[in-house]
This record gives sequence, structure tokens and C-alpha cells, in this order.
Amino acid sequence: RPAVLLEWLTGLFSADWPAFAAHPGCWVRLATMAASGLDAAHRAGLVHGRLTSDSFALTSDGVLKVNDFGEPAWLASLAPTSSVEVSVAADLRAFGQVAFGWSQLAGRKRVARTKGFPEALWGVIRRLEADAEPPMADTVPLAQPYQSAGELLSDLKRVARETPFSDDAWEKLLK
Repeated sequence: RPAVLLEWLTGLFSADWPAFAAHPGCWVRLATMAASGLDAAHRAGLVHGRLTSDSFALTSDGVLKVNDFGEPAWLASLAPTSSVEVSVAADLRAFGQVAFGWSQLAGRKRVARTKGFPEALWGVIRRLEADAEPPMADTVPLAQPYQSAGELLSDLKRVARETPFSDDAWEKLLK
């Protein structure tokens, strides 16, 4: 008989995060932790296939957990469909949509002293959401997609050095 052992996650799923997650420094820290988890799973041969904002939970200790990796299709809460692409590239594009959502959290509430999102971070999101093939054969893709989560992780670490971090915003996010 098939059996699965799952860790019971405690924390707040990213769909419920407060607006402080959209602070550029917090966003980079969250995205870096997520990319690190994706990279580790992909290097181990696991592909998620169903990444959504509910796939990421932030613990009260400030650790981001990526859940449901390697979960068999019969255990997934969604009915399995054959139209879902299960690949590293699909995981990265799905993470791009989630990361874009995190960047928009500040639009829901006004966060004091939050500056606009830096262009370098928008570049990361554009590369995450980019398709390898442009929709029309006569167009040039605007951004080259990431080939791996490791490439994304190194890009995020580079961008993190240039992005101001606010301990105050991070502490408010964890509360």
C-alpha cells in the first residue's frame, strides 16, 4: 500500500502575508530562501509541478518552507490533469508568478516608508516569467528565462548586495 509521511507545517502561507513582504529587502530574502529550496529539490531530481502561493509558508522563526515537493499526484488536493507541464522550467515560471504576487502585496495596504520596487528586482521577475520561445516567431524574447534554480539563486544573491534591507520591515513581517 502506498504511504506518505508529511511534515506538519506551522506558519503563514504566502497568500496571507502582510504588505511588509513587498519591501524590496524582505522580498529578496524571501525569494532567495524560496530559490534555495527549489534548487535543492531540483538537484535531487524532484520537480513540484503545482507551485502556487500556498506552496510557501513562513515560520515565526523567519524560515521559508516550500511544501508538497515530491508529493504523488494521487495525494495532491487538485485533480491530476495531463495539461500541467511538470518540469524545472515550469516550476520557475510558476515561482515567477508567485514572486510577482509577493511584490504586489504593498498595493493592498500602505506601508510606511516603502520605496518603489528596484528595477533589478523587476528584471528577476521578468526572467522568471519569460518563455524560452516567444509567442510569435518574428519577435525577440524580452528576457532570457533562467535555466535552473541555481542560476536564479546566484542572481538573487547578486541583487541582494545592492538592495537595502530593513530589519524593522522584517520584524513586522514575522509578527
